[in-house]
Amino acid sequence: MKNTSKFIIFILISTSFLSILKAQGIYGFSNSNYSGISGVIQNPDNAFGSCKFDLTLGVNAGYISNWIGISRSFLFVDFNKDSLLKRSTTKLIEGNAQRNFISSSRIIMPSFLIKINQKSAMAFQWSIRNYMNINSMDNELAKTLYNHMEYPSAYGKNSSAQQISASSHLWAEYGLTYAREILDNAQHNMTIGITAKFLQGIQSFYAQAKNFQYEVLSDSTMNIYSSTIEYGHSKNFSVNPFSAGYAMNSKPSLGFDLGINYFIKTEKYSNDIVDYLLKFSASLVDIGSIKYTKDNSNNFTANANKWNVRNLIFDYKQIAQNMDDTIKRKFGFLNAPNTYKMKLPTSLFLQADWRLSEKVYLNFTARLSRTNNTKIAFSKENAYFSIAPRIESIKDFSFSVPLYYYPIYRN
Repeated sequence: MKNTSKFIIFILISTSFLSILKAQGIYGFSNSNYSGISGVIQNPDNAFGSCKFDLTLGVNAGYISNWIGISRSFLFVDFNKDSLLKRSTTKLIEGNAQRNFISSSRIIMPSFLIKINQKSAMAFQWSIRNYMNINSMDNELAKTLYNHMEYPSAYGKNSSAQQISASSHLWAEYGLTYAREILDNAQHNMTIGITAKFLQGIQSFYAQAKNFQYEVLSDSTMNIYSSTIEYGHSKNFSVNPFSAGYAMNSKPSLGFDLGINYFIKTEKYSNDIVDYLLKFSASLVDIGSIKYTKDNSNNFTANANKWNVRNLIFDYKQIAQNMDDTIKRKFGFLNAPNTYKMKLPTSLFLQADWRLSEKVYLNFTARLSRTNNTKIAFSKENAYFSIAPRIESIKDFSFSVPLYYYPIYRN
């Protein structure tokens, strides 16, 4: 059973190890008036900022979980060996709440911003993005999986998970942004922006079970009671995103970002490039979904009595084929639609930026997820709330110390 539980957890965390290489916190830097493309990612209206031109390459990654903690040494684990979950690299986070897991990364390919004139600006952004989500796993199942089913406290208990889901999504997006000033007088200024994105789906996977009924009998056997699993993956799915290639394995899709900035001006800074006292911003990003065709996978009903799972072996290099063969042999696939849509991690950003003095600012930002957990296949961002004092010198220097609060979502 160790091979099986390691395979499950490997799927959950393998695409997240880039978080240890976190080189640039885009959300901390994007509050600056000179953030360029990084600011446009959070709010397309930031294209109409203080930069006349910006060219960007970058990497941003994040990992948050109330289930499994990982150490820096996890980066050096050999994924082909049993050392994957050795206790020196991972740790079970104690608690009784439902377990959630989010891993995300973004590689910003050559992207640029240019101010067209005093009233408008445009930008082009090209990103490769990867998300992994686990949602609403019950506490007993989380502990059982982490301990490779060697968890006697769970034996003989009839357990259920009201709704548990897992997903992985890797895609590229090519965005064209336009921002324009729509109001400007001595007291107020307002700008709006929109980004239209062409979405290239590279690979995706999802599984969701509602009212999942199970009983762990021992470290090698379990019962599953008539639980229907929504399941599917795209062509050539791999848990290693670096081996996924760059082919388009989805239908052509579109996505959108919308944003607005409102400024309260003051005569004190009327001669500065940045002339506001207060700025209020709102943006809705990652609106849309990507449509895929299922590859040798479909929904199934799991019903097993004293199923011996100890000898199940999954080769992570052929993980999709191994999963499909096991499901087909043990349960069979249902006759369900062979296409699915992966919902993007839609988020709402709300921001207030207060200029305390000539070079000192105080920023408040909230990110709220707008993705509904009732969707079958989706990526989701975790909410956060931040406060960030910032020193900003015209054009050549910006320094910020953002403090974040991340509440793990509960539904």
